[in-house]
Amino acid sequence: MYTTNQLEDAIVAVLQSVALNARSYYSEPSGERFLKEVAETPLVLVVWDRAAPSRLATASLKGTDFFFQLYVVARNLRSPSSAARGDVSGSGVYSALNTVRQTLAGNSLGLNVQPLRWVSEKPYARDARQSVYIQEWKLQVFE
Repeated sequence: MYTTNQLEDAIVAVLQSVALNARSYYSEPSGERFLKEVAETPLVLVVWDRAAPSRLATASLKGTDFFFQLYVVARNLRSPSSAARGDVSGSGVYSALNTVRQTLAGNSLGLNVQPLRWVSEKPYARDARQSVYIQEWKLQVFE
C-alpha cells in the first residue's frame, strides 16, 4: 500500500513532467493566500482531501479510494479575462485545466494503482487579480 505522501508526490511529478508548475500544498486554501503563493503562473497545488474504503473491494482484495483536490491558479493584473484565457504574457487557467485533465486522466502515475479518474471541476475564486479552479481526482489503490 502506498502512503499519501507517495501518491501526492507522484501526481506532482507527472504534472511537472509536462512543464506545469505544480507542488503539494498543506495550508488552508483561500483566495488571498493564493495571491501570496503564486509567483509563477499558472500554478497547480495538489491537496490530499480524504480516503475511504473502495466499493470495488472483494473478500480477497481490499482497496482504498484516495481523493485529491487540485487548485489550478492563474494570476493576472491586466484584466479578469486574462487570468482565465491568457494573453501575450502567458497562458491562462483554462489552458492549465485542460492540460491537467489530459495529463492525469487514465494515468497510473508509474505506480501499481488504478488509473486516476477525474471527478469534478468548479470555480473556487475569480476576481480581477486571479482565477482559481478546483479539480477533484480519485485514485484507487488495492492491497
